[in-house]
Amino acid sequence: MNKNGVKVMKWVDKRQLTMLSTLKEDKDELVNTGRKNRKTYEDIKKPTCVLTYNNKKKGVDFIDQMSAYYFTLKRGLKWFRKVGMEYLFGMALVNAWIIYNMKNEKKVSKKEFTEALIQSITGKNICPDRNQVTPTADHILEMSGKRRNCVGCYEKLRETMKSSEVKRKVKKIKTYCRMCKQNLCAKCFKDSH
Repeated sequence: MNKNGVKVMKWVDKRQLTMLSTLKEDKDELVNTGRKNRKTYEDIKKPTCVLTYNNKKKGVDFIDQMSAYYFTLKRGLKWFRKVGMEYLFGMALVNAWIIYNMKNEKKVSKKEFTEALIQSITGKNICPDRNQVTPTADHILEMSGKRRNCVGCYEKLRETMKSSEVKRKVKKIKTYCRMCKQNLCAKCFKDSH
């Protein structure tokens, strides 16, 4: 430790760790963590700076975990877009969700919170029914269990190719029109309705 209170510590547990600390509470003694070694049943002891770091790092790890479930980064050459998207849709969204759940008795999942936030910003109901994708009048595009050929894409490709070639190249989709009883991708559904 120098005269300004900066301490340099080296600790070896599973791997070597070197730390700089300015906290007055950090001393050069080992503190019991309250856990025991599985093999020797001895108390596990660590320096206070390591315990403080691990305790404070939990929040960062939690935010990284929650933002990783819905990954927003896209490929691109400009690094500042990636950083901005991560701050806005990763860290800021998770922080807002945590604060919302702390202030309200009824807890919501991150997905529900994100959907409600998108709906409030855009003013559009993004999921009136979980299985619906695009509603228009009586024709509704719904999700099915099996992947099948898109009827619209098949007909377009059939004009220029043989049916054996079309079967290999046609788009496989899980959506169908409830009224028409045809499997259609979103583009073909929009074009035909």
